[in-house]
Amino acid sequence: MSIAGKKSSQGDEYQLRVALHWLIRLLKNDDCIRGIQVNSTGIPGDDYSVTVDDIVVLYQNGSALFIQAKKNQTDHRAWSLSDKTLKEELINSREQLESKQDSEVRLYSRSPFGELKSLVEVCQDYPDYSAFARDGAKKQASNLKRLSEIFERTEEATYDLAKKISFGPTFEFEDWDRCNFNDLDRIVPRAKLAISVLERHLDSHETGLRSSERVITREDVLSKLSESGLIPTPKQSEVEILENFKAASKIGREWLRTIDGKVLPRKELEEIVSLIEEGNQKILVTDSAGSGKTCLLLDLAEH
Repeated sequence: MSIAGKKSSQGDEYQLRVALHWLIRLLKNDDCIRGIQVNSTGIPGDDYSVTVDDIVVLYQNGSALFIQAKKNQTDHRAWSLSDKTLKEELINSREQLESKQDSEVRLYSRSPFGELKSLVEVCQDYPDYSAFARDGAKKQASNLKRLSEIFERTEEATYDLAKKISFGPTFEFEDWDRCNFNDLDRIVPRAKLAISVLERHLDSHETGLRSSERVITREDVLSKLSESGLIPTPKQSEVEILENFKAASKIGREWLRTIDGKVLPRKELEEIVSLIEEGNQKILVTDSAGSGKTCLLLDLAEH
């Protein structure tokens, strides 16, 4: 394989790890995610183009997160507003944000986003553009001007767009592998097998060779895991397990044993106590349903 081909494959692997992270979040079902696309060519039922297409996260409320995953900048430098590749991605981000109102763009890479991330964070600190223009640092005002030139929009419009951009962690491949394994291990037994199943499912979805689904739903993920005998079974902490045991051991102990607040003495209690004191190891208590066997044994336990 050529060096260029190898680097391209590494880029695909990085995107796969980010996609797997979001597939696990879909499986956890705690983010109100409706579905996920990888290498999107369009959203079924929605009339807009997808220009940030590596990964698309669709939410139940109709909003969407568009993700671009880049393995790293050349020589592992921090991304800069002067980088041609980043400029192209930012133009795609502008088009995406303008084409869908309730949307956000998130950028992932092993290389930090430096001045762009710094600008976005400062924009987030202010309630509106006028406050930013009045009190924002001169350096960030200069960066906003540079970004507005890339976007070909006014600085005020650029400010609004910048607030819809966010950034993922600058994880290495090993970081993603560890994070994804740990997250999946908390909800599915045999996490290594589960990761293989989900990665193959993502590959099938992306290529369309073994899957025709346009959007991966939670039901799709559960079905694929089930085919390999994997059923989500969230792990519990030791404290939670002990609490469950305590709760189970209470079954039958909290029993109404009074009538009008009065306790009815049972002669059988004295008989059982006497048998125990005589050294009997086994005592069989029998009677019809509802006769009070449980109440009698609870009285014995208290005695």
